Amino acid sequence: FKKVSDGEIRVLIGSTGKMGTGVNVQERVYALHHLDLPNRPADMEQRNGRGIRQGNMNPEVALYTYLTAGTLDELKAASLARKAAFIHAALSGK
Repeated sequence: FKKVSDGEIRVLIGSTGKMGTGVNVQERVYALHHLDLPNRPADMEQRNGRGIRQGNMNPEVALYTYLTAGTLDELKAASLARKAAFIHAALSGK
């Protein structure tokens, strides 16, 4: 992780579990590419939080999510969005 923070390593690949809580490599994150979707909205928020946070040298972080049309990817993305909307509504009192 030090090599990533120093800019020596420019591409980092990892799973939600391996790149989750406690990983501090946000200084140089330019883009996040999601090759799969987690089951919980909090996991997606955690993934995106690896780059979108204070201390990043880049003012914007590009987010990419890859899905295959007409497959379970679409259903999972819809389910994740539904869960996130429900949680947001519950927490905001709506």
